[in-house]
Parts: sequence; C-alpha cells; structure tokens
Amino acid sequence: MSHEFDRYSTNYDDVLNAGLRVTGDDKDYFAAARVRWTARQLAAFGAAARTVLDFGCGTGATAPILARELRAARVIGVDESRASIDEAQRLHASDVCSFVHATQSIEDASCDVAYVNGVLHHVASLDQPRVLATIHAALRPGGMLALWENNPGNPGTRWVMRRLPFDRDAVMLWPSRTKRLLQQASFSVVSIDYCFFFPRPLAALRVLEPSLRSLPLGGQYVVFAKAAPPRSS
Repeated sequence: MSHEFDRYSTNYDDVLNAGLRVTGDDKDYFAAARVRWTARQLAAFGAAARTVLDFGCGTGATAPILARELRAARVIGVDESRASIDEAQRLHASDVCSFVHATQSIEDASCDVAYVNGVLHHVASLDQPRVLATIHAALRPGGMLALWENNPGNPGTRWVMRRLPFDRDAVMLWPSRTKRLLQQASFSVVSIDYCFFFPRPLAALRVLEPSLRSLPLGGQYVVFAKAAPPRSS
C-alpha cells in the first residue's frame, strides 16, 4: 500500500520551498536552524548524541546536518514512505547516515537522541501514542527526544500549511497536548522552546530569538524530553 508521501518523493523539496516562499527563506534555512537549536540545547543538557534517530526523515536531507551539528557517529533515518526512503538512500546514504523503512525494527535502547520534525500532525490521534512508544523504545534510558511541531498559535504557520498540499489536512497539535502525549509515553518533559519569530525581511531581529523562546508565538516549537527507564514489572 502506498504512503501519502510517496507521491512527493522526487519533488518534495520543490513543493515545500514553494510553500515557504512567503517567508523569504527556503527549507534548508529552517532545517539547519532547527538542528543548530537542537544541538545547542542538547549540549546545555549535557546529552550525548553518538547515535541519532531521525524519525520521519522523509527524503533524508536533514540526516547529514544532524551528523555534522551533533557530531554523531551514526544517524538512522526512518520513514513510512518507501519511496522517500529509496530517495534518501540514493541522495544521502553514507558511512554515517543510513535509512530504513518503518517496518524494519530499530534495536531497542540503541539511540542516544531522537529527532522528530513535523511528524505528529500527520499521524492520526489514535496512532500518536503508538508512534511515541516506538520512539521511546529506540532510546536508551535517559536518552533525549527533540520533537518539533508547527505552532497552531502562529497565523503565519497556518498560512504556510494551507499552501502545502501535504499539510492542508494535517491536524496541528497545541504544545499542551504534545506535552501530555509525551508524559503518557513515559517521557519526562525538560523544556518547550518557541522558534522562528521573524521572517527574512526582519532577519536582523533574529538575534533576539533565544531570549523569546518562552513566548508562545514562534512559527514552531520544540519539546525536549527525556526517556524514562522501563518500569519494572
């Protein structure tokens, strides 16, 4: 059975960039900024990132950025779209970065960090706990999750999502729901940061963004959470 993103496996970047054009930046800017923010916060938390799970990796463009910015020895990209995984393998596979379909199991407790961007709003609400349980199982006890989601409180984000054919029907998650889902999945939420306040015409103000991270108006938010050890029976 084909996945909804299979049809975008060869033109995903073009479609996404067309939607983002109103911001003045392209997907590469946002991808690099997300990973740099993730790297700074993980360093502040003292979190190791030897093995990184890129869950919902799509066509794999973020995996090399994760490898570089997190100084990871291994990045494993996982996605439910077989066509996207094939494209990721073709474009980005290396000695460090590998890609597998979601039906292939990741060894339990094998990853230090899980990076998840824009995935949950494409997952049916009843399936969201299962997805988070899968991520939790892949993390070592105490491993860190960086979960990025689009902020439903930002009108610009809503506008961009309406421009993207694969996002129009997505159900955005308020941070309170994301936090509750993570806690139910045995994660301990460490922080919630808001990012991407200023479009390119106001780029000079981006130096202020770290001081605004608690203001719930950014285009995206990221939840950092720690995987609790499995409960003893």
